[in-house]
Amino acid sequence: MADLTPMNADAESAMTAFLRGQIRFAEFIERMRHFLVVDFDGAPATIRYRRPLEARVTVGPADLYPVLESYLAGDRDETELGRWAQILDMMTEFGPAPDTPDEEADRLEPMWDVLAQLGGPPFLGRVTTDSVRAYTARLRALEVELPTRAT
Repeated sequence: MADLTPMNADAESAMTAFLRGQIRFAEFIERMRHFLVVDFDGAPATIRYRRPLEARVTVGPADLYPVLESYLAGDRDETELGRWAQILDMMTEFGPAPDTPDEEADRLEPMWDVLAQLGGPPFLGRVTTDSVRAYTARLRALEVELPTRAT
């Protein structure tokens, strides 16, 4: 964690817990209420910032497995999985490590494609256990290809 204000440190903690599947969407929104207004009922989904957010959470393929596995085990539904993916995809505070060279960060693009598919509108394809298994396999293959530093 960088040298953050207590409020930004709390936000980073909530973001990390959300990424790892330790908290659900509703709790994430509640913990981030001082920073964000999230509207997933409108089209398109929007995130509006109430104040600057200085937090940063590094994301790599392996970070996605706990929530994907939770969905496959029946512990999360399609809506919860989709909202999780949308938050990770829409918030720029989730991303590669700040010191990751652009070339390495670009190699993570397939991971962001998976998140876009999981959080995308139904016309892009419904999320099913088969599709989540396929996405997990794609992420595992990507993880093998990436330098240790990018994950």
